[in-house]
Amino acid sequence: MSGTPVSAMINSTRTMITLGRFLAFLLLCSGLLNPPTVGASADPDEQIICGGIVIAEKALLRSEPDSGSAVIKKLQFGTPFYSLGDPEVPKRSNRRDYPGREPPPWFHVLLPDSTTYGWIAGTEGREAVFVYTGLEGPDFHLLWYIGSRRDDFAYQRYLVGLRSLHEKNYETAERLFRQLLDNQPEVEIRYYDNYILTRGSARTGASMGLAIMYRSMREYEKALEHYEMIVSDSTIPTEARAKAGLMMIRIYDHDLRDHDSGLQTAYRIMVAFPGQPTNGFEHYGKADVEAGEYAFRMLSEEPPSPPELLIHGHKMIGLASDPTVKMIGHVLLCKGYRRQKEYERLKDTAMQAVLRWPTATGAGYKEDMRVDYSREVLELVVESLTEDLDDYDQALAFCEELISETEHPTLHKNLLCARARLLDVLQTSKEAVVSAYQECNHWRVRKRLNTILSFQEYEAIISVGQVAVKSRPARQAKDLFILSKRNRVTVLYEDPKRYDQEDWLKIQASGDRIGWVERSTFTPE
Repeated sequence: MSGTPVSAMINSTRTMITLGRFLAFLLLCSGLLNPPTVGASADPDEQIICGGIVIAEKALLRSEPDSGSAVIKKLQFGTPFYSLGDPEVPKRSNRRDYPGREPPPWFHVLLPDSTTYGWIAGTEGREAVFVYTGLEGPDFHLLWYIGSRRDDFAYQRYLVGLRSLHEKNYETAERLFRQLLDNQPEVEIRYYDNYILTRGSARTGASMGLAIMYRSMREYEKALEHYEMIVSDSTIPTEARAKAGLMMIRIYDHDLRDHDSGLQTAYRIMVAFPGQPTNGFEHYGKADVEAGEYAFRMLSEEPPSPPELLIHGHKMIGLASDPTVKMIGHVLLCKGYRRQKEYERLKDTAMQAVLRWPTATGAGYKEDMRVDYSREVLELVVESLTEDLDDYDQALAFCEELISETEHPTLHKNLLCARARLLDVLQTSKEAVVSAYQECNHWRVRKRLNTILSFQEYEAIISVGQVAVKSRPARQAKDLFILSKRNRVTVLYEDPKRYDQEDWLKIQASGDRIGWVERSTFTPE
């Protein structure tokens, strides 16, 4: 009987331990007791690496990195958290729940209440329990500091929505953007606007994100609604509103092919955002110039009747304040007058335009090329007089008159080139043509001058000795530098005798003049 009290004591101790464990489990589940953390600091900020957002319908916060450990809390979609270290992969003994595949990483996380710790598992693909944001780029260690307070997680929601959008996980992106619009519209974040990080409200970033998403899904009407919401909101920064308006024009032009609506939106942008910079947009220009060039492209692709073209030209001139847009309007007028065969009005309009705005240059409507609209007006007049009327003398007189009235260098050079071409076509004396091309001194006509003259005559006019040439190390002697075909010179970077015979024969067969660089000087052979 002496063993009975000892046995009873042992059983009683076991019962109390079991009750203690059960009580601890209840406290753990209720959130009153935090699970122990390895190396936990008194200040959780010292452990925080990054922030994340739960993007699963049901995610379980567990006490250990094991699917069989106690559940601390159920996390709903959109729940934010901080990560407290690098992810951990379960040991081999804990891989029983993942037969035939690698187990997911587990993350040690802290909820925003700063009291609830636990472990959460990630899964593969778009059905991931969460997106661990900031794994790449400069925001890795400072993600939750940038543009957001610690208790709002607006920036993290935006970043996760943006990543989901790029991964074409549209459902997740829409839900997170909607959360921002519904719950945190005025929180200041830094959102991406055409790959440029811009500071503004979460409402702006989320609206932009939804508009981009709907356009990717080919739901253009919904995309236009969100862009319109941005354009009409006076509390949103002007640059963001201007870019949203330009995106509306792009949708009408490229996606819907609705040029009427696109033109109306373009005129609206010209009036609403004159001179507004659009850094980071398509051509790094101004909103009204971008809108004017969009309008010009639409009217060029599907030209309306001449009267309608004239109406658009006058409307653009009246609404615009930028010289480039006004010149675009004059190009439209010149096209309309040419189609109506009103050549006198065409000449008068062109002369007034180029003398008033000689430097009207835009980004262009052809494959990102810079366009000199003043030269385009001149070419319209010359083509009209030569091709339509076959009157080269009148075209030459037009150029001569403008040359005498302008001193602007760019416009003057364009006029000289036009005059030289006309003299060449009229087959006047060789001396007059050569003199005109020499006076022009433009790369566009050097090739023609090269064909008119013999090699000796051309050599006397073009001085190759004035061209600066940069020398290279001797080991690059095999590299040929063609010093501009208009000078007919092949430059060698050391003594030509050191070239292989085969290479040397190719150089001689090219017919170019040969020289070589020696001590940073150019010595023709």
